Amino acid sequence: APACSIEFYQKHYEKRLKTKAGAKSKLPILDIYNLNEKLELDDNVVSAYQKSLLYLVSRALEREIDKPLLGMQLHTKRLSAPGLTINYSDGKKKGNKDVTTSTSHGGFDNDVTTMNAIMQRILGKEPAAPFTKEEMKGY
Repeated sequence: APACSIEFYQKHYEKRLKTKAGAKSKLPILDIYNLNEKLELDDNVVSAYQKSLLYLVSRALEREIDKPLLGMQLHTKRLSAPGLTINYSDGKKKGNKDVTTSTSHGGFDNDVTTMNAIMQRILGKEPAAPFTKEEMKGY
């Protein structure tokens, strides 16, 4: 889940997603993986700060208090651009079309569902050798 501001996204990424008639996009697709608001509020950085990393960044580490961040569902529900897909995890597997089941910010790269969705997006088809839970342990 990205900690960049919505403003940064709009300035540097969104315009690359938009295409002019007959022109190729510089960034044809952008997939974002976020926690839903409940998981975001339940997430914690470390035992010293048992709250959301993105709320810490938004409320305490930015010059503007409560800076809207791209990784927060609270601020991304209305974002829309050609090629932009924002995937929100609720931590539960519901079917074959799930793209993320991470329950924490540190969990996306260890989440089998997320990693296989990324591989499918890169390859344009199901991976021949998808990631397994056993492979993701210990990272």
